[in-house]
Amino acid sequence: AFLAAEDGLDLFVNAGTCGGFAKRGGKVGDVYCCGEFKHHDRRVPIPGYDSMCVGHRRATPAPGLVSKLGLKTGLCTTGNSLDCSPTDAPIIEESGAVCKDMEAASLAHAAELSGTPFLAIKVVTDIVDG
Repeated sequence: AFLAAEDGLDLFVNAGTCGGFAKRGGKVGDVYCCGEFKHHDRRVPIPGYDSMCVGHRRATPAPGLVSKLGLKTGLCTTGNSLDCSPTDAPIIEESGAVCKDMEAASLAHAAELSGTPFLAIKVVTDIVDG
């Protein structure tokens, strides 16, 4: 991801799937244009890599795209596993995330490092809390 972002791209787009949260109105098939990203997974005990699992990043605003396509918006939380551990759950809840994936926050970090605008479009394929 970082190498792709360093190639002078105008925009780095992450199109993929995610889990949605029913308590925040998520349903299978919903499409989100995520405006913010946070890491929730704190299970990387390797020195030097543990700092990669923290942070709050923002996407390039795309209000025209959101309006034209009727997309939902909100924060996407990222972790490196499919499960939701007792450590992850309060972090996810506190973030107010509308969806959960395994890559967007990391890709947003790579784009930020290279100064490349970033956008994430996520389709809900399962309900995390349902």
